[in-house]
Amino acid sequence: TTPAAVRRIFDEIWATGADPADGARFAALREALGIEETRLGETEVKERLRHNTEEAAAHGVFGVPTLEIDGEHFWGVDAMDFAKAYLADATIFAGEAMRRVDTLPLGAERRR
Repeated sequence: TTPAAVRRIFDEIWATGADPADGARFAALREALGIEETRLGETEVKERLRHNTEEAAAHGVFGVPTLEIDGEHFWGVDAMDFAKAYLADATIFAGEAMRRVDTLPLGAERRR
């Protein structure tokens, strides 16, 4: 998978709000990326997806896209600007407001 392919997938499905279960749209995306339909059902592909998903969950990944920087997770397209701000100045997490956020109760938690 290339970064360009990942960007295309996110643009086509996640950034547009399109229904990822739309078979025609998925087929058009698959064809645009040059992926043969039979390849998607191969054991190797399924095992790689399963492994990558389990590894992501073990690292605390919650949504897509997720970016991990210095152990901090930034997830969702709307968090990318915040990730850039963190890269420019990691002390932004040291403020009182951010410490208060760390103490909020969890509304939902991923099952492990």
